[in-house]
Amino acid sequence: MTRMRLALCLIGMFAVALLGATAQASPPEPFTISLDFYQTGPDTAAGEFEATGAIEDSGLGSETFHFSPPVLQPEDILRARTCHGEKELVGAEGDTIIIRFQGRVKNMGALIEGRFTILGGTGAYENLHGTGTFIAEAEPVELPDGTQTFNIVATYEGRAQYDNRRSSR
Repeated sequence: MTRMRLALCLIGMFAVALLGATAQASPPEPFTISLDFYQTGPDTAAGEFEATGAIEDSGLGSETFHFSPPVLQPEDILRARTCHGEKELVGAEGDTIIIRFQGRVKNMGALIEGRFTILGGTGAYENLHGTGTFIAEAEPVELPDGTQTFNIVATYEGRAQYDNRRSSR
């Protein structure tokens, strides 16, 4: 009877240890995401991205954003103090990464510096989480039809981890 209890106890401890190990997150690893977006509407942008480090991928992305106080006319950017938004990055295999960001507007709207959080994603990025800082520069670009838009070049640097020891490609 004592051997049976000991065996059951050891099996139980092994099961708890095994379950505990699979529920842990991987250690945070550094990554960089470089973005080259163009403003597509008053509060939207889209373009390409490339990620290196803990996240190795490239593809297309889009974002929605808003300024506070609101920017209703181009000259309103001079009053803007913060920019908040959310990006969706779609990698080469169709897996997505969702990022929420907020930053301070500087240099009359041409520069935004701030922080971001990776909220998760789909596919290989389903259990991805991370945080970091970013810097984005906006430069006016004239389109062939004579209208103006902005080219937004940004660099996001941070640390990311996968829950349940799931990793990217």
